[in-house]
Amino acid sequence: MKMHLKVFDFIAQRSVIRNSSSVRSIDFILKKLKIKISKFLITFFLLNILCFKANGEDLEIRYGVKLSPLYSTFNTEGKECSCKGALGFEAGFFTDFIFRTNHAIDIGLYYFMNRMNLKIKNEDYKLNISYLNLPLLLKFHSNEFWIDTQIFLFTGIVFGYKLAENTPEEIADNKKLFKTIRTSFIIGGGIEYEFAMSTSAFLEFGYKTDIFDITNPKKKKDITLKSLYGHSFLITLGIRF
Repeated sequence: MKMHLKVFDFIAQRSVIRNSSSVRSIDFILKKLKIKISKFLITFFLLNILCFKANGEDLEIRYGVKLSPLYSTFNTEGKECSCKGALGFEAGFFTDFIFRTNHAIDIGLYYFMNRMNLKIKNEDYKLNISYLNLPLLLKFHSNEFWIDTQIFLFTGIVFGYKLAENTPEEIADNKKLFKTIRTSFIIGGGIEYEFAMSTSAFLEFGYKTDIFDITNPKKKKDITLKSLYGHSFLITLGIRF
């Protein structure tokens, strides 16, 4: 009987090890995929700009403002660590450089408030981190499928510069748990209605995920928290003119 129990324990331990290693392999593949997609998008942006300049085409420029309520979730790596999501928001202005029919490069400047409920060793911390985000997006508009109405898709990279955080001293040196620069991949789409000459309102839905760990390993006092990745779901209202 004892021998049977030892065999079952051994099998259970092996299955746990396999499961954890397979999860790590999937995470590793996803991280590599996000990095490759990001490199491709940056290269694609640069090539389009060079082709546009070489052809000497006229560039149409449109401006806009947007507000995005959002909900963020987080993946943590480390013992006795967990992180619950929370509501936040993003707001700012953008510029569309329309270089081809229904194709545009979107560059913006947004204030991004990210909140989280971090738990380390049964201690709860409510953290707020604010960023100044610079998105670099590629946007595709459809032809009108209804009167003055279009569908659009977008994807790209978001570079964030940390403005402030409220991390307590017991978690990180100098109260700085998070890196200064945050890089994310974003994808989404929406619908746009032109209600006046060259002025339109739009509703869009987006998903943003961090490419790299957002914590600073040199500042962490608690080594149980190894990494932290954020995922944000955005609903955006905006005007383009």
